[in-house]
Amino acid sequence: MRLIKHKTNIDFIGKRKIAIYASTLINLAILIGIATVGFNFGVDFAGGTVVELKFDHSVSAADVRKRAETGGLHDVSVQGIGGAEENTFLLRMGGVTQLNEEGAEKAKAAINGLGNVKNVYPDMANGIINFRSAVQLSPAAIKKTVARGFAGCNTTKHG
Repeated sequence: MRLIKHKTNIDFIGKRKIAIYASTLINLAILIGIATVGFNFGVDFAGGTVVELKFDHSVSAADVRKRAETGGLHDVSVQGIGGAEENTFLLRMGGVTQLNEEGAEKAKAAINGLGNVKNVYPDMANGIINFRSAVQLSPAAIKKTVARGFAGCNTTKHG
């Protein structure tokens, strides 16, 4: 079966100006649409952190939300999963990180208090604090020091 018959002659070069004009109009419409409406990133690009909690006693979603906010977490949404008797919840914390400027400074000061620490660098984009130490420090000691210095910081990383 032939889709193009013998001796078919299409003048692509002669139609190039029409094709460029149509392509330019379509691209401009797309750019105007992006500028006025923006992107809808959907769930894949929402960012943030999801934590699943399971309690051994009965608790409400409102109580879980209140405790999370009291603990220093921001932009928290709580969703019950499973049956009511399972006491299981998903915490969705908005943004890429729970680490903010104030918390980073408190954690940095606490880590500097360990002694023999150099190059303390808060990585705000990833929610971690990188540092180098001249002596080996135990992760438990680092976590305890940071938790004492900053109650809302629950993740530390050392290198």
